[in-house]
Amino acid sequence: MVGVGSTPNTGWLPPGVRDAGGWLGCDDRGQITGLPFGYAVGDVASWPDRRTGERYRTEHWTSARSQAETVARDLTGVAQPEATLPDYFWTDQFGLKLQVIGRPEIADQCTVLSGGGPAVAGSVLGYFAANSLVAVALFGVPRYLARFTKLVAAAAGRSAALEAARESLQAPQTKGVIR
Repeated sequence: MVGVGSTPNTGWLPPGVRDAGGWLGCDDRGQITGLPFGYAVGDVASWPDRRTGERYRTEHWTSARSQAETVARDLTGVAQPEATLPDYFWTDQFGLKLQVIGRPEIADQCTVLSGGGPAVAGSVLGYFAANSLVAVALFGVPRYLARFTKLVAAAAGRSAALEAARESLQAPQTKGVIR
């Protein structure tokens, strides 16, 4: 099955709460702009990017889960964590786990951090915007997920990302252990 595009069913809501795409525009706590006491998470909600401030949507359940935690914290008065994890999704395609951390669509450069030979498996791509790491794509190397998630969250520079890739390649490969 292929699902291409989607249209939000938000037409019944007042126009002030929808952004140009018809999505529910939210602040960084999930509160819907123009709708007091209204919150939105998931595919229908556009939240601000912590780096650019622009609103965007991520259509994966991992984003809906982290957004729901943010809303729950806001509703219950629990402090938000200082650092938030970058967006994350994964898929298994043709026996290969593809994992993406961050927002590759805002990058202005893509660099092969490791692998990149004729086989895709084992490759790690780094996506940079103004020399800051904004996303990483991992192809069949889930053991690197934690390391590169931290680097994307910190908006690491190119040299730090390349060094992490070198260290990952030199680390012993123990099955089932994330390094």
